Amino acid sequence: MHNRPPSVPLRVMKFGGTSVRDAARMRDVAALVTAALETDRVCLVASALAGVTDLLVAAPGAATGVPEAYLARHRQV
Repeated sequence: MHNRPPSVPLRVMKFGGTSVRDAARMRDVAALVTAALETDRVCLVASALAGVTDLLVAAPGAATGVPEAYLARHRQV
């Protein structure tokens, strides 16, 4: 963690579902954030993994199998 004074610029970086859809993309995001930390304070905002939002929306209507679908999606990464 970097403790920088408020005078250092704050960069907000938001990554959506496809930006973190798999391990390779997560590494890309990590590299971008690491580079930004060289000069700025960073506030990182990340969405759910690609496809997980759809599972969450469908969850109330599904009585079985949904929790395993969440786990399976995260295991793929």
